[in-house]
Amino acid sequence: MTHQLVDNKTEGRFIPPFLFIYSWQPRPPQIPGAELLPFVVLPLPLRGVRRKRSRVPCPYGYVIFVPLVAYNINLNTPSLEIAHDIAKKIRFIGGGLRYCKAMGVELKDRGITQVSINMTDYTRTALYRAFELVRIEARRYGVSIVGSEIIGLVPMEALIDTASYYLGLENFSMQQVLEARIME
Repeated sequence: MTHQLVDNKTEGRFIPPFLFIYSWQPRPPQIPGAELLPFVVLPLPLRGVRRKRSRVPCPYGYVIFVPLVAYNINLNTPSLEIAHDIAKKIRFIGGGLRYCKAMGVELKDRGITQVSINMTDYTRTALYRAFELVRIEARRYGVSIVGSEIIGLVPMEALIDTASYYLGLENFSMQQVLEARIME
């Protein structure tokens, strides 16, 4: 499913649902090297939207989108309370990882639970950090991780970063990835 944005500025561009609204600005952002970064900047109609410190409605603005990575980590416990407690500890609002939103979910058909995570900026908080923090918190409850899954699309850079961490690669770059070189 995609959302269509239509006005005289966006000309019917499509926004995939895995993009997360990162920030809103009333003017086009000046970001050096923006073409190299994993986000999209689009003008959007914002009729009736008010800025927090402004009483004047802004009819138009620019929104920065970054890829949202939906990531689930399965635990070998049927206790939803444990999954919920772990999720509370790893999400940013609970004092955990920045750019991480999490909740506990019960998978009744499998008799396990999972920590369901939305990584809202994988370039600032890597997937492996979330995985390792869940592992640490799970150990406190005598629980282990039985698997994980990525829901939907994921940027290649997020996976390469995780593989590089676990393999202990030194001086590794995206230029060494075959698919990245072919796409050039």
